[in-house]
Amino acid sequence: MKRVFLFFLIALFAIPATFAEGDDLWGNFGDINFYNTDKQTAVSDEQFDQTVEKVKSKKRKPLFSPKEPKKMKGESYQQSNETEIISGIEKETPVLRVPYELKKLDGGTLPIGHYQAVFEKDDEGFVTMKLYQAHYLVAKFPAQETEEDLFDEHINYLTLDDFDENKVKINYGSIDFNAFAIIDKK
Repeated sequence: MKRVFLFFLIALFAIPATFAEGDDLWGNFGDINFYNTDKQTAVSDEQFDQTVEKVKSKKRKPLFSPKEPKKMKGESYQQSNETEIISGIEKETPVLRVPYELKKLDGGTLPIGHYQAVFEKDDEGFVTMKLYQAHYLVAKFPAQETEEDLFDEHINYLTLDDFDENKVKINYGSIDFNAFAIIDKK
């Protein structure tokens, strides 16, 4: 082990000494010119000033044009037709989770489950709530339109709250109107 260490130390000091025989370490590379000094020429003050003026006089294009933005392909959007766009959006039918058995108007029972709720207002102003499972109408209840937002922070919402011990209140809100329905528990 001592011999290997001694051999390593001798090699460490002997190898750089063989390469550094000239003036410096770079002398071993011969006539290679790393700095290209023979191709560089001196520039006078006049030439430098002319070049600076030439660069300053060039007109550069601005990064962002202050002109009108390019028109996008597709339908136009303006403040005046935003309600038309909003009303044209296909609405999803909200899903209501019913944790109680409820009494139907025909005397039957609406079982516990999940239902799609659709609130519709007819031409005479009467509002009805229809509950669907899949595409089958399961129940239909009268509802009452209201101007209140029913204490919900969203535009479109559907909630079920306890009204009292025997009734529940289903609140509905959309862009078109807000309504609620009070239904008896079974």
